Amino acid sequence: MIMGAQKKRKTICIVCATPLTIHLFFVEYIKQLSKDYKLTIIFNEKIDKYVNLDDLPVQFISIPFQRKISIFFDIVSFIKLIIHFRRNHYDMVWGIAPKAGLLASIASFIAGVDIRLFVFQGEVWANSTGFRRSFFKFIDRLIVKFSTNLLAVGHSERDFLIGEGIVSRDQIKVLAAGSISGVDTNLFFRDNNARHHMRKKLGYGNEERVCLYLGRLNRDKGLIDLSKSFQVVKSRGIEKLKLLIVGPDEEGIRDNICEAAYPFSDDINFLPFTTSPATIMAASDLFCLPSYREGFPISILEASSCELPIIATSIYGNKDAVVDGETGRLFEKGDINGLSDLLINFCEDEASFRKMGSKGRNRVMENFRSEIVVKHYLDYIQSLIKK
Repeated sequence: MIMGAQKKRKTICIVCATPLTIHLFFVEYIKQLSKDYKLTIIFNEKIDKYVNLDDLPVQFISIPFQRKISIFFDIVSFIKLIIHFRRNHYDMVWGIAPKAGLLASIASFIAGVDIRLFVFQGEVWANSTGFRRSFFKFIDRLIVKFSTNLLAVGHSERDFLIGEGIVSRDQIKVLAAGSISGVDTNLFFRDNNARHHMRKKLGYGNEERVCLYLGRLNRDKGLIDLSKSFQVVKSRGIEKLKLLIVGPDEEGIRDNICEAAYPFSDDINFLPFTTSPATIMAASDLFCLPSYREGFPISILEASSCELPIIATSIYGNKDAVVDGETGRLFEKGDINGLSDLLINFCEDEASFRKMGSKGRNRVMENFRSEIVVKHYLDYIQSLIKK
């Protein structure tokens, strides 16, 4: 042994199906973890090509994960993971999302990886019934079986998982107040200059009120419900309300959204995936997330940090991100009339909603700043590796 040689750095591998998830939630982790550990990220580079991760200080490896079940690609990905894990002898493997999490947890178990971490971030089966629900619950139970350490991103999600019998109370924890990455409050704040510029660019006048949805476009996000509610509000003569929908159209539902809002679809503005969500939020007056399932929506925290009042479904995940009546308002999922009433309330009593937006910013500053959330995760990971 050479005197004075540096101690070999511990190795961590993060396994994720898509680069979009890395871009949205894990950039700060990669920057911080790479300072002390040798870090490798595995994902499918052929998915979400509009996401650029080239400037991150980490080794990337591409494996052909698919978002949906694909027996051939899933088997190929699983075998490649086993081979890769056996060759590289990682100290920890962190699986992200159900598909990648399942394959990573079993493959790393087979390869003898000591620390196998999985963080629950919303369950795909939460609104399913019959065989689909049973099948995906079984997958989550397998993840639990082959993982050594489990976290949930929110307290309401943890309670849901325990109540559904997926995991026992002593097997899973939530770090601090929850969230997966928190919010960069220096980036997400009420910016009047950006508001003026972006509203002018999007063609909104001073008197118009913009309701924003920002995220992936799919049916589980409740966008058809939002469009139907928007149609109800507009049909009652509230002309100033506009709808801004921002994000990649994963399921090709843009036409369905427009049809549900007919004849007011011209008052809906669509934008694709954006790398500058803070400027879009600056141009908006209200944030709406009518989703049917969430883990702990970062979009709500970002909007609250920009002092936007929130309207969201009363589901686990959203309940952690919104304090009903204080930082926003909650309604039952699928309740189009309930959502319509809240949108009308916003248009008729903006002052009350603006107060909610201010309280939302205060709550984010106290509990969900990225430096707070990320530090809790880094301390947790360090404690696992030290053991």
